[in-house]
Amino acid sequence: MVLRGVCTFVEKVQLAEQLNSVGVIVFNDGASSDRMGVMSPALPDGVKIPALFGSYRTGIRLQAFLEVGPVSLSISSSSTVELVTFSNTLTDTEGGNSNSIIMVGAHLDSVPAGPGKSMDS
Repeated sequence: MVLRGVCTFVEKVQLAEQLNSVGVIVFNDGASSDRMGVMSPALPDGVKIPALFGSYRTGIRLQAFLEVGPVSLSISSSSTVELVTFSNTLTDTEGGNSNSIIMVGAHLDSVPAGPGKSMDS
């Protein structure tokens, strides 16, 4: 179990791998209201151990169990893979205002700054 903070999520998972961990649970640190919930960072391809991300509350509960004695976790996952076609949408208003432009964007493909749909997989 690893508390969020200091180094990146990727570094935490890579260090757990280097230390021959069988898995890693990174949980939020509760330092502010936006650091209470479950995180969903993007991890690079090639991660060989299970990496789970949990809320602050879940982390505190697991820590309390660990203080009593050894804890065994069983984790399962299911997923569905399907081919879906997406399109970009561009729009403009009639007349518009070149001094007041609103742009909304999102990536279906992944970028280093944030998770997205990897086009490689």
